[in-house]
Amino acid sequence: MRSAVLCLLVLTVIACGGGGGGKKKTIVASEVIDSRGGNVEVFNPNNPLHGAMVDIPPGALSSSETITISAVSGENDAPDGALIIDLEPSGLTFSSPVQIRIPYSNDLLRDFDVPESSLSPFYYNENLDQWDPLTKQSHDSGTNTVVATSTHFSLFAVLDPVMIILSQRARRLSGEARVYVNDPQDAKRWDSAGSLLGGIYSSTGANQTRIGKGTLDSFGRTSNNCLLIHGFTSNALTFIGPDDIIEYLKANSSYDNIVAIDYPSRFPIETIARGLRNTLLDLKASPTFRTDIVAHSMGGLVARTLLEEHSGMPQYVGRLVIIGSPLEGSHIADLLAFFPLRAGATAVYPALDDLQSGSDFLRRLNSRWTPVTTEYFVIAGSRSGTGDSASDGLVRVGSARGASIPGFVVAGSLLPGNVLSADICDRAID
Repeated sequence: MRSAVLCLLVLTVIACGGGGGGKKKTIVASEVIDSRGGNVEVFNPNNPLHGAMVDIPPGALSSSETITISAVSGENDAPDGALIIDLEPSGLTFSSPVQIRIPYSNDLLRDFDVPESSLSPFYYNENLDQWDPLTKQSHDSGTNTVVATSTHFSLFAVLDPVMIILSQRARRLSGEARVYVNDPQDAKRWDSAGSLLGGIYSSTGANQTRIGKGTLDSFGRTSNNCLLIHGFTSNALTFIGPDDIIEYLKANSSYDNIVAIDYPSRFPIETIARGLRNTLLDLKASPTFRTDIVAHSMGGLVARTLLEEHSGMPQYVGRLVIIGSPLEGSHIADLLAFFPLRAGATAVYPALDDLQSGSDFLRRLNSRWTPVTTEYFVIAGSRSGTGDSASDGLVRVGSARGASIPGFVVAGSLLPGNVLSADICDRAID
């Protein structure tokens, strides 16, 4: 049931463009807290947020604040069964962590067939417009509450990691491949046999964002290029934002052309790599054509497959920078293996099968790895945890650096906190 519901959830988000109807908020508890600390709790047993609490330790606040807990509905990307609490004043920060107890409903477990043990606390990251995970301190299945800590106020909810990743990123899933370049006049179609469905377009049209540098014509005729490849259920806009890799490279690198390709990432990785190969050969208009590649998440596996499974392609790629890529599988994708009717999700997103640890695709790719002329650089995120078990939130360090791939050699390896750091990416390219 769960996978089928996941598919329905993702398709619904695509159709509706995320949440709708606007956010509705109702205050359910309020207290004035000063530097001595204190707590605010929802005691009404008839309130859906019964048990919600924020506990502020002494010294965490420097002055008195009116602390409120509100129930929120209509928030983007959260499933209907999720209970969302808004702690205010919005954006308030603390000098030491506060403890937050977040309730969840049986509706979430029943309607989405979510295993209770998989539930985790999340906060809404306004800067990135997405739900980000918090570390779970404790879980009480008797009271349907999860406890986490935070140093700031935001929206908080208990969610299932796989469900929220699929739902919040599905609204950015493209049904066709696009190349985003800076020249709106540079339009080019491509629909070779065996390619990805759809075509390639420059950034014309009201619904497309102009990013990148140069033109496709120049890209195919020169050797001073950079191609950016996004990950699963994402798009080219991954590389712009608070830490804008594209703008950073435009300002600090000597690339003549910076192109970010947008592809339908639900397809099998080998199919995507074949489409990328055909794309590059189609764009290549000079024997001197050459490019570096910056690939994020699943895009790293697409790039590796392009170089390692298609002879002749390494001659066109100088350096490959792999950012937070599940080279040995994704523990998030692994969770789907334990869900009933998981075939429902992988039928819509066959790439999920490829991303699972020990998948047939990864066994083939990793067991026959041999060095290529392209230099490989690996960037792995380590926002939490230690050693190979550390993670950027989605991909563990051991998987990201290919720790168990026999003979796997990279020219450089970095472990920043922020996996999509423009500065780290630039250091790898330089």
